[in-house]
Amino acid sequence: MTSKIIQVLGAARLSKDADESTSIERQSGGINGWADLRSNTTGDDYRVVHVSEDSDVSGAVSPFDPAGLGPYLREPLLSTWQVLVVFRLDRLTRSIADFEAIWKSLRKVSRRHEILAQNATRTGPNVNRGPLLHVAHCANCNTPLNLTNASWNGKQYRYYRCPNERLKRGCDAKRIPADELESRVESMMLEIYGTWSLTEVMEIAGIDYSTQMHELAEAIGDGCGSSGVMACEEF
Repeated sequence: MTSKIIQVLGAARLSKDADESTSIERQSGGINGWADLRSNTTGDDYRVVHVSEDSDVSGAVSPFDPAGLGPYLREPLLSTWQVLVVFRLDRLTRSIADFEAIWKSLRKVSRRHEILAQNATRTGPNVNRGPLLHVAHCANCNTPLNLTNASWNGKQYRYYRCPNERLKRGCDAKRIPADELESRVESMMLEIYGTWSLTEVMEIAGIDYSTQMHELAEAIGDGCGSSGVMACEEF
């Protein structure tokens, strides 16, 4: 089993510097101890990348506001860690409303990153191109065919496919191997224009949907309810 690196952000807060029972040093030690324990028991590498320190900060203050922790709950520092660990839950906040707000915020970001990561290596309209895009239409519903890719035994295969069939919108047309369709069209064209000289082959590039993907991920993230994305442990 491959070991994963888990980037841990620790958050230490102290209302009064003289409170040694929950001093910044004691909280930091506990957070590092938790990371070591998790590494030893799970086989993954829990690395404490930073421990934010906020002294003389009341538990009534929103976690997004302190100078130490606040910047790590927003980009660009938000992307530098995966797990948030505190010595006790009240070191993060004493407000249930604030705790819910940070929980939902981090869950939204986590879900958005999951969606983008899952689609990072997909081959879609932004990379597919072919000579019959916007030329070849479905014989059943007359919709322009899309060019799709499939992998089998380590090999890549290209197909022209009706988007209505792929999305199950009432069309049952079968996908067509791209090389076969392009070869047939080429033969037909040569029969008609065979005496003409070929001057240029033009391929119509697909549409770049990266911006829409980010917007969709953002919208899906906004719709997520709160669920566990933080590791808040007591020592």
